[in-house]
Order: sequence, then C-alpha cells, then structure tokens
Amino acid sequence: MEKSSMSLNTVFVDCETTGLDPESCAIIQLAAIRKDGTTFVKNLQPHPGAVIVDKALQVNGMTREQLLIFPTSDIVAKEFLEFLRPQAPKIILAGHNVIAFDVPFLKALYRRLNLLSEFESLIHYHYFDTLSLAMALNEAGIMQTQRGWLRLSDLTQALGVTNEKSHDAMGDIRATKHCYEKMLQLMKPNPVAQGSLV
Repeated sequence: MEKSSMSLNTVFVDCETTGLDPESCAIIQLAAIRKDGTTFVKNLQPHPGAVIVDKALQVNGMTREQLLIFPTSDIVAKEFLEFLRPQAPKIILAGHNVIAFDVPFLKALYRRLNLLSEFESLIHYHYFDTLSLAMALNEAGIMQTQRGWLRLSDLTQALGVTNEKSHDAMGDIRATKHCYEKMLQLMKPNPVAQGSLV
C-alpha cells in the first residue's frame, strides 16, 4: 500500500512578514496545519528594531498601528512550539517556498529568542516544498503553467485551487496544502512516480 506523506509528521506552515530579509525583518502572522487537521494562526508584533517595509504591509493588509496591538513575538513563538510538540520528533515542515522563505524566518525568530535549539529539536532537516515540486512537474510536462518560477497564485491557477484569502497566512497555507494534495494525485499515474524509471 502507498504511504501518503500525510502519514509522516507533516506540518504545513506559512509566514507573513514585514519584508524579505529574515535577519532584519519580522514575522507578523504565522499559520500552520498539523496532519490531524488542527490549525494554528496568530498575529504577532515585530521584534524591536525590525525593518518594516510599507509595501509588505500593503500586501498583507495590515497597518503599523495594528502591529502594536498584536501579542509579542516571544509569546507566539512559545505557543507555536507547543503546537508543534505533539507531532514531534522530527516534524517535516511543508509549504510554498518554505525552504527559502518560511524556514529562514522561523529560525531567525527563534534565534533572537535563544530558542533555536529547541525549535530545531522538533523539526526534520528535510522539508516538503510545493515550489520545488511544482517546478519539477512543470519541467516534466505533467503540469502546465505560464512560468517556471511559480508564485503561489500561479500554482493555484494552474491546479484550479481557490485561495479564499491571498496573502493571509491561513488562507495561503490552506491553498498550499490543497495544491500539494492535487500534485500528489498528478504524480500517481506517472511512471516516474511509480518507481519504473530505469
């Protein structure tokens, strides 16, 4: 019997941030879905001195005034550890561009709080990245998109997935999870996915 990735300790995760640099910018919204369907979504204040890019706030639909009333990052970061803990050890984080974007932001957050070792003790060093999977399927001709480098919006359009709230962490992660499940279905009849490549 095939073993689904969701039988692994998979947690889909998405971060909305104040910019693109994980070392100087901050997470302001964090959402995740465990394999049992339990969800986590929290807004959080940027850390003191964080770079806040106005364009990033416009994309996320937030204001600087709103950021001030969110819980502090240390509170949310610790709550997220507790959310992850039941899935431990070695949780596989999954998401769209999770390797290059979300994971570096999460590691930077926990490094600032001196909790990086605790965070890393819970997660696996491998990740499921829907961006990498989509690019491979596109290259193989299994899935057709307009571009080789795929934004989440490109992927949802190609797969007919509705993102009910784009650039909202929970909206994006639900759409990402749906895209991931659809791509797994696309792979099933493909000989490469069946292990017949010689």
